[in-house]
Amino acid sequence: KTLVVLGSGGHTTEMLSMVRGLNPQQCHPIVYIKAQTDTTSTMRMERIQSPMFQNATILDIPRSREVGQSYVTSVGTTLRAL
Repeated sequence: KTLVVLGSGGHTTEMLSMVRGLNPQQCHPIVYIKAQTDTTSTMRMERIQSPMFQNATILDIPRSREVGQSYVTSVGTTLRAL
């Protein structure tokens, strides 16, 4: 089983580029994890046609802190994410 964690910024691009180079038969099944609010990673995955994305499981998890969110308000969202 292979787990790929996608994220904001350039991280998703880097991870998807690395995944394309993997052998689907050796890495099956593959599970992608991304934040519920991360629409960019979803769009990037949909644009790429690769055997590594077929029959993959995509899990959405709550983000503990949004980009630009203050540390004071992140206490509540972090507790929710746990």
